[in-house]
Amino acid sequence: WTQIRLIRRDRPLWLATVGNAYFFAIGALIQFLIVIYAKDVLHISDPVKAGYLQAAIAIGIGLGSFAAGCLSGGKIETGLIPLGALGLTACAALLGQTGLTFGEVAAGLAALGFFGGFFIVPVSAMLQHRPAPEQKGGVLAAANLLSFIGIFLASGIFYVCTSVLRLTAPEIFLLVAIATLGATIYLLFLLPDALLRFILWCVTN
Repeated sequence: WTQIRLIRRDRPLWLATVGNAYFFAIGALIQFLIVIYAKDVLHISDPVKAGYLQAAIAIGIGLGSFAAGCLSGGKIETGLIPLGALGLTACAALLGQTGLTFGEVAAGLAALGFFGGFFIVPVSAMLQHRPAPEQKGGVLAAANLLSFIGIFLASGIFYVCTSVLRLTAPEIFLLVAIATLGATIYLLFLLPDALLRFILWCVTN
């Protein structure tokens, strides 16, 4: 609690901490979704073929993280955060559509992972850069704790959506898109400079 109170005094650091926890929560939820999407929507019985969908999102995150590192130009480019969040929203909405083929789902997951890399790289960099050196270890420990709480909550959300509300995998993807869009708008309201940096980054690149 001491570390969390310390983090909350720095609004950008606190938002980065919450964004980090949200990323891991959504990541865990999507991992659950991929399993039921492959089984119930794509009707894939071969676990190896279903594993290709997991690989697609993992490769996407890796490529997106690498691209974000290159495009950041040796600095923390917070302008990539809105781009990543909007990309996550668009890809989740795409995966919420019905009638997609296996290839389209794999491509959508890869793109979702790619924009996830755009989102998490500057967020992680902020977590490591903003705290004072003597506080960095405690801040990162608190941020990691909140991330695992997010993962824990994701399992509960998945249970409620599938067992209580009886939602399908595409419908849950749409909920992820709506939640991410709402979170993005709220973030830009709290940190309008991130939107300005995003616009300037788009213009200069």
